[in-house]
Amino acid sequence: MLFGVVVVRGRTSAGESMRPDIVFLAGLAVLGFGVVNARSAPVVTPSLVWPVCAGLAGPYGWRIDDFTGRLAFHNGVDLIGTFSDIVHAADAGRVISTTLMGPYGLTVETDTGNGVRFRYGHLSSVLVMPGDTIKQGQAIGHVGGSGRVKVPQLHFEVWVGDRAQNPLQYLDKQAGCISPWPEVREQDPLHPPLRDTSGS
Repeated sequence: MLFGVVVVRGRTSAGESMRPDIVFLAGLAVLGFGVVNARSAPVVTPSLVWPVCAGLAGPYGWRIDDFTGRLAFHNGVDLIGTFSDIVHAADAGRVISTTLMGPYGLTVETDTGNGVRFRYGHLSSVLVMPGDTIKQGQAIGHVGGSGRVKVPQLHFEVWVGDRAQNPLQYLDKQAGCISPWPEVREQDPLHPPLRDTSGS
């Protein structure tokens, strides 16, 4: 039974602003705009390792698509890189796929085992295989320009359940990979990404 606070379009019943991320309340977890059992709620490591530490090429959220010129939702962040830069695992887990994935190009997907997945796209090569157990910070591939991209970069996504999250919420701010630290843009409450279907 949920009581006390009602979330409507990112605001509480009292009219206060509320971030549409993960909110724990009265034994329940409100994930995005859905409700899941708190005992099984996915947990993201507070400080993820930067897969590539060279700066931000493209933000998470609504933006003008470089190829279509239209407004589109970007489910991850694009990190600046050059060919052969090593891509590191943001967190420990298991490799669930290494494949060519449409606009993502050569892609590695990993799973932490608790409902959190990571996607690393536009790679030039991979250093792991499906089923491999990996450690946080382990080399899993190299930056490339595969898929729908104009310059070498790494596309990085964080999925909690079936919803994309802004990776900047979890990446270690103290690493110095971005300076100054950009303002984290809120997810549009009227158009949240609901399913893992978009390209980069």
